[in-house]
Amino acid sequence: MTSHSTVNPRGDTFVGLMGGIGNILFQIARGASLAAEGRAVRFFFVIPQSSLLYRALGWTQQPLWIDIAQIVAELGLDIVSASPAVRVRLGMIFLQRKLRLVSAHTKFDLPLAEALNRAHGLDVGYFQSPAHLSQEGISRVLNALEPLCDHEPDTADARGVTVHMRGADINKNERLKIADVATVLANVPETMPVRVVGNDRDFMADLMAANLRPLEFPQGTAFSDFCTIVNSQRLILSSSTFGFWAAALANTRRPCPIHIQEGAIFTRFPELFPNAALLPGEQMDARSEGTLE
Repeated sequence: MTSHSTVNPRGDTFVGLMGGIGNILFQIARGASLAAEGRAVRFFFVIPQSSLLYRALGWTQQPLWIDIAQIVAELGLDIVSASPAVRVRLGMIFLQRKLRLVSAHTKFDLPLAEALNRAHGLDVGYFQSPAHLSQEGISRVLNALEPLCDHEPDTADARGVTVHMRGADINKNERLKIADVATVLANVPETMPVRVVGNDRDFMADLMAANLRPLEFPQGTAFSDFCTIVNSQRLILSSSTFGFWAAALANTRRPCPIHIQEGAIFTRFPELFPNAALLPGEQMDARSEGTLE
């Protein structure tokens, strides 16, 4: 995953990678956004893929189901190892943020314009808004992702509707509602296949028990779920970074109507999702739901 070189601040900007793949793709887009402005950018893993470290910090360890080094290399950048001194600095940043000793915007999740005003140093955060990324940075990550899904033959022709439900650490109040899914599916032809993917097994069981219509529950990997979303014609998505990148990539291939909840991460980037509609009872920038071909 990493080269033999080590982080040492000599004018470069070092962008930290942490969390699951969806978070990491935002962080790579941040680095690409900085690089597009002429910055010398390098990446490093904030926490190595160590189960012991993740358990000690109380964090959920997410498997890296995409080759992150390959994505970074496609951007002409690299991943390096962090020195012990950098680890100490990171520890102080996280501790100060946890104790709220400094503003969260002074060292963590800096807006892009503010980060560009700094000469060099660490750039750590989740960067999940247009204030943190440029359109070029996002586009470069999507271009690097594009060929990966072509190597998953079982999902290459996954037409129809895909429902994605995120489980794990999501707030239960933010989960999709069965009634919302039913309302969308009521306007989908019976001949159109509907697939349900994700890691929320309870939701899947409830959806199956609701007996709305015949549904498919492919038992694939996280990567195959991602590719299924990318190749779908219509999407019903929970708010997740996983769904964000898959849906954004789907829209680069064909106009893809998506149905999302109010406040979902997709609503922060309306230009990426021109065919998005909020789930029943809400509107999103006066956009219509769109129609299936």
